[in-house]
Amino acid sequence: MQTYAESKAENPFDWNEFLNKKHISKREWKEAEVLSSNWVTCACGNQCDIIPREFGGNPKDLQLACFGLDFNFQIKQRDIEEAKDTLRLIEERSAQVIAEIKSKQ
Repeated sequence: MQTYAESKAENPFDWNEFLNKKHISKREWKEAEVLSSNWVTCACGNQCDIIPREFGGNPKDLQLACFGLDFNFQIKQRDIEEAKDTLRLIEERSAQVIAEIKSKQ
């Protein structure tokens, strides 16, 4: 399986690695803000490409889309702990959505 970002010819971004760095520079934070504000490269975009999406790339699953918006806000606020928690929720909900899709195939 490929990520949604990869399906759109974007390099996947390892949000877990980023959030677990000992030091994040101002430049890295700015880059992360840009990535997190785009549905293709945000934490949701780094999930599997079989997740149904709207035209702009936002997940059709309302819960997953809300988590993505929360994540973007937390990155902009540089709130590492909240962003880690939300990333975990995004990964868990994505796994549920993918399992539901696969069970219907």
